[in-house]
Amino acid sequence: MTLDEILKMIAMKYPHSYDVIRIITMVNDAQRRIFRTMYKPKVAAAFDLLAGNPFYPIDFPPENIIDVVVNGKEYPYQNIKYDTQPYYYYITDDANLGIYPTPTEDISQGLIVFHYKEPIEMSQVTDVPELDPAWHTLLVYEVCKELALMEGDNRAGLFASEINELKRQFYASRPSRPHQTLD
Repeated sequence: MTLDEILKMIAMKYPHSYDVIRIITMVNDAQRRIFRTMYKPKVAAAFDLLAGNPFYPIDFPPENIIDVVVNGKEYPYQNIKYDTQPYYYYITDDANLGIYPTPTEDISQGLIVFHYKEPIEMSQVTDVPELDPAWHTLLVYEVCKELALMEGDNRAGLFASEINELKRQFYASRPSRPHQTLD
């Protein structure tokens, strides 16, 4: 579905008097919540290691980092308020990822950061949510529920039950990860 189709579906399921800009904001917020809580695609960002440079700018929240690999070696996270690890680690602030020890040579694509993807904000009616197309209806029901709650409408419960059913179907559709059993 395009954003335009989502907006029309919302208006059909829950007629409202809000302007399109406010509804688009609600759709974007719903998509961010879904990405944060249940739909968590993993992506990688590669950086060139630069000799003498321990800091690398990141354009995603540091909380989304899953793993950091420096020149083929996995680096654990370190909270520098506590005792630092004596070997290697990474730290973050809002805009940078820092690695220790500082690289001593330039290595092309030597820093790989695996992280959860953040959805791109939609603004044009032709935009398509980054959420898997099978679950675009979840955006419709999330916004309808929010609108009903804002109006004090008891249909919010109906939308919540639709959301819960879609979430149940979503989790049921995910293959379970294989796990090793102990002897």
